[in-house]
Amino acid sequence: MQRLRIEACDSVRLHKDMSTNLSLQTQEGESVAFAADLVLRLLIIDDDLDSLALMRKAFENEPVEVFVTGDASEGLDLLRNKRPHVVMLDLLMPQIGGMEMLEKILEIDPGVDVILMTGNYSTDAAVKAIKKGACDYL
Repeated sequence: MQRLRIEACDSVRLHKDMSTNLSLQTQEGESVAFAADLVLRLLIIDDDLDSLALMRKAFENEPVEVFVTGDASEGLDLLRNKRPHVVMLDLLMPQIGGMEMLEKILEIDPGVDVILMTGNYSTDAAVKAIKKGACDYL
């Protein structure tokens, strides 16, 4: 199976039509179609179990294989074993900080897109996360 790399994750949308075809569409309107047997693998690491349940539910009818954990160490194990395309990472984790976790994730898989999430937005933290290699900061 080929690994799909989304270079600019904030400017690409995944579309599923009524058949089994999927396509990526850029903000410029360009589309690239691919077979539906390609499933996006998403790893969500967040110590808030309610947030994990909500995010898992949000993707349940999408062509996305979702792995969730509230534990940083387990998240790194899932990263190594499941090889997700995208990681959504809580910035404030009890065991390890989100920035340090971002560095560990990118050491293991420099090609994975990491989106840092937080309920306490800070422009400085967002800039720092992007400079360290995060794809986006929510």
